[in-house]
Amino acid sequence: MRWTELKLFLWALIIAAILQFTLESKAQVQSKYKTVPLYKIGSKSPFAGEELGNAPAFRSWGRKVVVHYLNDSQRSNFKAQIANNLFVDPTGSPIDSFDIDANGRRVPRYFIYVMDAQGDFYISGFYLSSISDVIDFTHSSFFAGGPVASAGRMVIENGNLLYIDNHSPHYKPSRDVFQQALSELATHSIVPRKVEVFDIKSVDECLAALQKFKRQL
Repeated sequence: MRWTELKLFLWALIIAAILQFTLESKAQVQSKYKTVPLYKIGSKSPFAGEELGNAPAFRSWGRKVVVHYLNDSQRSNFKAQIANNLFVDPTGSPIDSFDIDANGRRVPRYFIYVMDAQGDFYISGFYLSSISDVIDFTHSSFFAGGPVASAGRMVIENGNLLYIDNHSPHYKPSRDVFQQALSELATHSIVPRKVEVFDIKSVDECLAALQKFKRQL
């Protein structure tokens, strides 16, 4: 290789390195919070392949479990906004997780949420077979199995956050990760009436938690 060609080659490497550094720095600046991937055992998640119905975690359920993964346009329908300390849906209506029971009383139920690296919340009342008998919606649905900055459950009444936790067998958010969601809420002057912290350690606990959560709905 001649000297001129070598210099061009070296300059190309330098420029490529600068571009890579710029892109990584930009990504870091844009990310307000750290994210966590799906829960893993070793190098693989027991929920891998759930969108195809092949997740090892669900093999004992007695039916094929296919988890619905949202695309970008679908995800936007679940993005919550915070206005005047209230959670509102994309149409501007206050989010409400209460149902009416057989006696006509309003009773609370859990909605699931995830928070992304920018501090945006995505909320859904769907959970486990709420879409159909065979297609399930879980915390992993929002970002198609991708990483999140927090995850758990909420109880919301007319936009007011009454309850929040970190109950997510799919992501098992630690206390520090859950604190990110609480910190983001604090920036909007939102203080939940009740905060609960869960610590799910094993895949068996994950499955038991999922089954218990399903029975609560």
